Amino acid sequence: MDDLVRRAVELLADAARQRWQRHPWQHLTTQRRGTAELRISLPLFGGDAALEGTIAEVEAALATAIDATVTHQALFRPGHVYCLRCASAECEHSTPPSPTSPTSPTSPTGPMPDPRQIFAGFGPTGLPKFMNLGQLLLERGDPEMELLFRERPGFVARVLTETELTGDLLDAYRDRRTGYRLHGQVVAGWYQVPDAEKRLHPVALTVQVVSSQSAPNRSGNGSPKGPPGRRRHGLAVLASGPDGEAAELLYDRLGQPPWTESLRWAQGVLQQIEGDLQRAPKRGKKRHPGAVQGRIEGLLNGLARRLEKTQRARGRRTRHAAQRHEEADRPTAMALADLRRLGRQGLLFDTRHETLVVLGDRGRAHVFNLQGKHVTSVRYSPPAIEKRKNLGRWRPARDEEVAGLEKSLGVAL
Repeated sequence: MDDLVRRAVELLADAARQRWQRHPWQHLTTQRRGTAELRISLPLFGGDAALEGTIAEVEAALATAIDATVTHQALFRPGHVYCLRCASAECEHSTPPSPTSPTSPTSPTGPMPDPRQIFAGFGPTGLPKFMNLGQLLLERGDPEMELLFRERPGFVARVLTETELTGDLLDAYRDRRTGYRLHGQVVAGWYQVPDAEKRLHPVALTVQVVSSQSAPNRSGNGSPKGPPGRRRHGLAVLASGPDGEAAELLYDRLGQPPWTESLRWAQGVLQQIEGDLQRAPKRGKKRHPGAVQGRIEGLLNGLARRLEKTQRARGRRTRHAAQRHEEADRPTAMALADLRRLGRQGLLFDTRHETLVVLGDRGRAHVFNLQGKHVTSVRYSPPAIEKRKNLGRWRPARDEEVAGLEKSLGVAL
């Protein structure tokens, strides 16, 4: 009997995975974990004929469950916010607009977004609004606003409530299909983020607590059947790198952005809140939405304090220590050692950034520009390295591309 149950569960899980892979929003999901929640009734008598209704019920429940999982994950596309007008996190409204200056940076796909902007709320018809963080603090009369405009800018983190962000939204533009709810957010800046040449640029961060809730299953005549699915929560992060560098590339280049540890703490607290929500019915307790929102607001206030504490502590380093920390004019000893050990065969050319990459042990990678200056050293996972090679982003370096490095080091590789 155990083998029958195991086989049935394996087949059902395979069916769920196939439906997930065929889902039209599957390409927007960033997670490779999740569950499909099913509630089904199995007939004990009646043979195959009795199973027909159950099969249709399972098909509908499976489709609803997969849709709920994929839709929830698609709300959290890195570097984007959810647009209620388009019901999408990939439309043109989901990222900050580019600066209006004629010298604003551009890419092959068009103008690049301004990394100093944060999400400032929804307009009446569900369009996301964005604003420079400094302008937001100015309009709010924030007493610490001047920190952002010093010669050596300071750091400020503030909480924006659900009412402030969604108060102008017309009821007709609330997303019924996903049950989308923005519970509040933290905005913070300036982070001083280096570009590929180690020049520092001011960057703002938006961290949202968002939830979604799937609609109830539908019966054969289209009427709701059963209660809506459980409400799922998550963190949505809006940030772009210098010159509007996409969030995926920014994370890829930095490895761990300066807000990483604080967001891990917030994610842990949010998981505790969601776990308590799931366990409450089993313990005979009622869910109190107001209490949940109160805990989320406490999370946001705690996150703002942590972001400020971490960044201001970093800013209190002495000038000498900061210079040593950011020093990149000469290769590190490990970069030189890896380069000498590997020689020419260890040199790759990054076609996107036009830099040279030296791969060391355990995913260690040293990046040089074509003039031979050491830009940075980072670690990549084996899949990340293979992906870059397979896509042609990293290829063997050519003689003319290595010439500047050889001249800088005074050796022939």
